[in-house]
Amino acid sequence: MDSEKRRTGRPRTREEPRLGNYVGFKSDGVLSQRLKSAAELSEDSLSGETKRRLVLSFDYEDAFEQAMILAFGPDNAHFVYLLAVVVNAFAPQGQWRDDPTIGRSIARGYARLFERLGAPGNGALIDDIKNPEDRVVDKLLDELGHVSRYGMPPLRSPGAATRTCTSREHAC
Repeated sequence: MDSEKRRTGRPRTREEPRLGNYVGFKSDGVLSQRLKSAAELSEDSLSGETKRRLVLSFDYEDAFEQAMILAFGPDNAHFVYLLAVVVNAFAPQGQWRDDPTIGRSIARGYARLFERLGAPGNGALIDDIKNPEDRVVDKLLDELGHVSRYGMPPLRSPGAATRTCTSREHAC
């Protein structure tokens, strides 16, 4: 008898390495149809088209980060992004131009941003904070997640982490 153990099951038919790990997901009808149409136009498989589009989405995020770094420098790019995220949280359609109350909320949000970046582990629980602007900024920073290599949350394309609130709502 052979000293090698025999493999059970169907014998392998290909010797070349696999192209990669399988990743599958369910999609709604609209997305599925759009992917099928795009795959037909590109004369690629549905899997190939999906992979291409996923890679592009990451490339766009990388390009956004590089553009911010080129425009504002590596030390300021993430901070400028955070300033824009705070503005967008309180005035997603630019309402701060017409409403001074929203402008004051943004200013208070900036103050909280400076406070949190200066002392990121200040121990305050989001639910214990009374000021609605502070809660919005704390939630934004927590949603943005881990700290990047520059000591700030990672850059994400616009709209990736936005939550709206106005000081009149108080239910941020």
